[in-house]
Amino acid sequence: MRESSYDLSINQYTEFVIESSDGISIRSYLKHITEFSQFLSIALYCEQNPIEVRFKAFKSQQESFLLFEKGVSIDPKVSSLIKFKLLKDKVPAILRSWHENFDKVAPISRYLLDSLRTNKTFDVPDFLIIAQALDGFHKRFVNKREGKDIRKYEDQIGFLLEQFKDVDVVRKCNINPVVLKDSRHKYSHLYPDEEKSSVVEGEKLYWLTEKCKILLTCCILNMMGLSNEEINICCNNSPIQNIIKTLSFEMEI
Repeated sequence: MRESSYDLSINQYTEFVIESSDGISIRSYLKHITEFSQFLSIALYCEQNPIEVRFKAFKSQQESFLLFEKGVSIDPKVSSLIKFKLLKDKVPAILRSWHENFDKVAPISRYLLDSLRTNKTFDVPDFLIIAQALDGFHKRFVNKREGKDIRKYEDQIGFLLEQFKDVDVVRKCNINPVVLKDSRHKYSHLYPDEEKSSVVEGEKLYWLTEKCKILLTCCILNMMGLSNEEINICCNNSPIQNIIKTLSFEMEI
């Protein structure tokens, strides 16, 4: 059977259009582009970058454009995280919440997206970034929303685990707040080297980091306005399920 000389593959692209009748600065445009790119990365659970960005001047006699960035996005290996078809009625509210909270959540979500890249090595800083991001999320969103001032890291994690106890993937992670707290404090040099604690290392630290990524993802989905039931819908048949399956296999060995 001869191979076809034609390319029969079909590529799907997402187009994001920003229009302004009054005109806005290039810096504002770039901020919106970054904002949407991060949202799409969370939604697909892998980093997405614009293939090209164009600026058009509609009022001029000639249409002009500026190519700002060119780079291939990473294709999702599994289905997306946010289920747009199942949650289509909620998508406008999700985007609005993301936009309203972007300045506060951007550093936290950026840490998560960086951790989703496939790296050949794993080290303590990879764990600390996610552990600290959970602390940052709690202080920026949970304390303010709940009108509380939970400062102890272990209590923060306990609060988040209680909040997401109905989310299947979080329950299957079985995160121990004491182990997470001791590991975070130890590797942040908040404990003396001789301090006895429930610190994990090596492969166990790697899997603790994977668990923390899942918890942080649920935090961000909650910030977008999704209920635990809707977060369950998102996590089912998503890249997170692969982590849970591998985690379960590793724990059985």
